[in-house]
Amino acid sequence: MGKNYVFADDLSPQDIEADVASQKLRLRRAAGTTPLAVADKVLVRQGTYLVEVPASEFDELPPYTVADAGKKLAVNDAGNALEWKGVTPLLAQLAPVLENTIFKPPAAPNAGDSYIVAPVATGAWLGHEDKIATWDGLAWAFYTPACNDVTTVQTGANAGSVYKWDCTLAVPAWAETVETLLPSTVEAIVFSSGSTIESEGGGVFIHKGDVYGWGKLGLGLNGATLKNSIRSIVPSKYDMAGNLTTYSPVFIDVWYNPQNIFALDDKGFVWAAGKNTTRQLGDATQAAAVDLTCLTLIPFFKNGNIKVKIIVIPVGASGSMPVAAITESGDLYLWGNNANGQLGQGDTTDVITPKLINFGGVKVKSVQFASVQGYSTYVLLEDGTLKVSGRNENGQLGLGNTYQLTTFIQSNTGVKQVVAGTLTALIVKTAGTVHGCGSNGYGQLGQGNTSQQTSWVPLKKGLSTFATGIDKVFLNAGKQAECAFLLTDSRKILVAGHNAHYQLGINNVIQRNFYVEPTIVQAPFQGLVQDAVLTGNLTGTNYVLTTTGEVWSAGSNNHGQRGLGHTTAATGSNGLGMWRKANYPKPVLAIRGMGLDNSTYAAGSIYALDVEGGIYTHGYRELVATDGVVNSEVYSPMLAPTPYRFRSG
Repeated sequence: MGKNYVFADDLSPQDIEADVASQKLRLRRAAGTTPLAVADKVLVRQGTYLVEVPASEFDELPPYTVADAGKKLAVNDAGNALEWKGVTPLLAQLAPVLENTIFKPPAAPNAGDSYIVAPVATGAWLGHEDKIATWDGLAWAFYTPACNDVTTVQTGANAGSVYKWDCTLAVPAWAETVETLLPSTVEAIVFSSGSTIESEGGGVFIHKGDVYGWGKLGLGLNGATLKNSIRSIVPSKYDMAGNLTTYSPVFIDVWYNPQNIFALDDKGFVWAAGKNTTRQLGDATQAAAVDLTCLTLIPFFKNGNIKVKIIVIPVGASGSMPVAAITESGDLYLWGNNANGQLGQGDTTDVITPKLINFGGVKVKSVQFASVQGYSTYVLLEDGTLKVSGRNENGQLGLGNTYQLTTFIQSNTGVKQVVAGTLTALIVKTAGTVHGCGSNGYGQLGQGNTSQQTSWVPLKKGLSTFATGIDKVFLNAGKQAECAFLLTDSRKILVAGHNAHYQLGINNVIQRNFYVEPTIVQAPFQGLVQDAVLTGNLTGTNYVLTTTGEVWSAGSNNHGQRGLGHTTAATGSNGLGMWRKANYPKPVLAIRGMGLDNSTYAAGSIYALDVEGGIYTHGYRELVATDGVVNSEVYSPMLAPTPYRFRSG
């Protein structure tokens, strides 16, 4: 291909950092590896891009030696350094396409199917030659390629070939290329888009189509009897021995809480295991007293050929819970616990099999159960209407009263996001304002007081100004949702609520009953916030993930859960009362929290997935081996103790 590439993996272990004084990138490589040659170019992954960096841009540090064991550079900040150097992307890797030789839409596409439209396009593809057409379940969406976009063709005459949108041609076009692509190191792992981590230190994830779990699992592995005391000290694959279906599923997503697990396969069908106290397994043939120790297909969706997109479950249910499924076509099905009318059926009788909920033909965008047990339900429709049902003792349904509901009624309009604690709820409006209702015991509703609110009220920044320009909200899972963060359009956070453990990161323990913006000194990541995890009420530790892959923490550190390498408590004078960066060796892609409600086991710890497919944790871990319970604390991010690395490369 005319270029001599050195992949970052070939240099492992290695670190790259920026030297501002010399304006060079500095690279440290393993002892015994070949130094960079003048003609070499290094390909480094930066987000979804491959960035080509000439060897001349690097100053090499001395190779690692035995004497360097345990040492590491202050940061591994290759992404930031490359942006600072102004290096432009060489290749942008897109998702694969099925084919690139057909010019008319297939008769029966599956949601997510993509094609490069060939000339001369007809039907729904007319006028979209060379674009990437993707079927979203209802219609075709078209992507116009940009210079250096690359994709792989999976089937047809050109199966396995790589194509690049070549802007150097007189007329830009897709051209087959022999460019070597940096292997993807994370596509084989999917952190659950639901509640991956439960209250006493367990987790689940997908690896190459299988479901793995570790820690306190709440259900059996490898055919073991379902007991809460069963734990796995390393990630282990979930047993499928009891699977009586005629095909072996390839799982693509998973949702989990202390008592149940739900998994989605690539056909859009739902599998479940665990407790069945309130018929949450969704199978009329399974008795309420019978729990499932093996992931088992829920027959309702397969029999009706109903393809599910997402499952929603409460994060901390103790055996009785509702379940929601949103299909690829935007329909909503509910089943399970209905003791508080949260399924909107007009009664409080549990629902044995999934039941379609009709909202006058309007499709469903998202569903939120009141976080811990799911006693209330919030349904956001595609048109921005918010429907609610269930418990309402604190006015958390936003209806101006405290009456329980057993049918869905409209609570608000113009909504783009809803989050719900057990007794508190917040919504972001399409106009960028944020409103809240329900419990306000710690001032989390931002009213300048701690009074309960039974109607939706706009949240305040400061004593008199309403918060605007809000993109997203975060609420912790404690019984009263004691603190909340608002994420602005400019990627900054505003904070309010409980602050006894310095968990707001503003260098004092003053409870805030209106929203404040941590300063750049208190929170150096302001302007770069991507995600946040707010852990349970007794743990008092919160986390922020930046767009550059850094993890920052504030609050309690009694078990090393802040990932700083020690257990020093925060004070207003030692700098730990502000946000501090955790010691992750690689950029992080996703974080999930442990420590719900009143749990003391997980102590506000988190799990994180890094750019190489590694799963890290820090804080308090409860492990059980054959010889009894082993409690341990990890003060810096530690790679999950597995006999293999979770990566596809």
